Amino acid sequence: MVDTDVLGPIPEGAVETVGRMLTAHFSNQGLGHLIDEAADALGNPIVVVDPSFHYLAWHISAAPDDDRPAVRMLREEIESKAVVPDAIAYIKQAGLDERAGHRHIPLHFHNEKLGCDCLIGASTVHGICVAHTMMIALDAPFGEYDELCFQRLTLFVSQEIQKQPIFTDNRGQAKSYFLVDLLQNRQPSPEIIAQRLDLLDLRPRGTYVLIAMQPRQAGLTSMGLVALADRLQPIMNGAIYALYEGRFILLLTRARDEGLGDYAMDLLHRCAQTDDLAVGVSNYFEDLADIQRYYAQATAAIANGETAAATVDDGSVYLFRNYAYMQMLDVCKRSADLANYIQPALLDLAAYDRDHGGDLMDTLFAYLQNACNTHRTADSLHIHKNTLLYRLTRIRKILGCSLASGEDIFMLQLSFRVMMHLGMFYSRVPLERDELAEG
Repeated sequence: MVDTDVLGPIPEGAVETVGRMLTAHFSNQGLGHLIDEAADALGNPIVVVDPSFHYLAWHISAAPDDDRPAVRMLREEIESKAVVPDAIAYIKQAGLDERAGHRHIPLHFHNEKLGCDCLIGASTVHGICVAHTMMIALDAPFGEYDELCFQRLTLFVSQEIQKQPIFTDNRGQAKSYFLVDLLQNRQPSPEIIAQRLDLLDLRPRGTYVLIAMQPRQAGLTSMGLVALADRLQPIMNGAIYALYEGRFILLLTRARDEGLGDYAMDLLHRCAQTDDLAVGVSNYFEDLADIQRYYAQATAAIANGETAAATVDDGSVYLFRNYAYMQMLDVCKRSADLANYIQPALLDLAAYDRDHGGDLMDTLFAYLQNACNTHRTADSLHIHKNTLLYRLTRIRKILGCSLASGEDIFMLQLSFRVMMHLGMFYSRVPLERDELAEG
């Protein structure tokens, strides 16, 4: 027996194999090199898959004309760099990930899909599973020391993953890595999420809201991540943050009736102004398994809010709920001509402005945005109230409606949004949402 502080007791028959893997690990040539060396030393194919069933590394030494079913399936998966749907269903039905995660030694089982014996082991970082490594007895039966060597390999895989940018960008924080894993995992399991929350001592308060902060200029660095987190500290109680896709992602938990609150919104506005950030805020949600949907909301809020900023200024902090209609129009645009849904009377008003050099479209838009309040509308347009009343009389005549019906107002507002979405109307009178909210 050989005893080392790093690996513990290793039988003489396993020393050479573990030594090759250890040398590959310390070579800093990456996870792929480690798996190449391990598969060559152990004499069987090895694959590493992340929790969302994406391939991270693999080594298969089958000949080009090898037509065995297991080889065909592995080649198909390697080509797409993802586990095939039938195999995912089998993994879930057999509970392989959960069984491997609850063991300190590799799980030895017969893989019915591949028709081979397999060893599978979970690689964890701070108690969070970051990958599953599987060795397939395709070229040779498992030997006496294969299980022990494979167990060492799963530890090396964990350490290699900690060198990767997702982990290093987030300063190795377990909570940050958990958040990134949720954002990447296409099929997060509610049961696994609950276990991880418990492991990380995170206590949800009923609902979540996801905030994405996107630099307009240079991307965020890990140092910038820490600096931004420090400034947001007053609202970070129970929060998780991470650097993901070049954005600072903040996951807050709130009581169902609490909301973000004025203080949090003011702080987000200050950070946006100080660091030249665009900030997107998702709707509230209750299940972390749905987090990717709400990340998409936050990023869509940024894209749509920046587009609409010339019309309604939100101070660089964009709530998805205020821009959901733009995403809806994007969806509709894929299958229909949105111009068909513009009120013909509003097109007549636009034509009148073009023919007479008027500004009735801007007047009507400002009037609708100010909830048909003539005093506020006149102030926002910087005109006398009597001038506004004259214009409104002209507008009513061209439109053929009194602007008193809720149905008419809804259709006009919708038509304005469609025209703006299609680039057919741009308001020349910028409005601030806070001013519109004032009574």
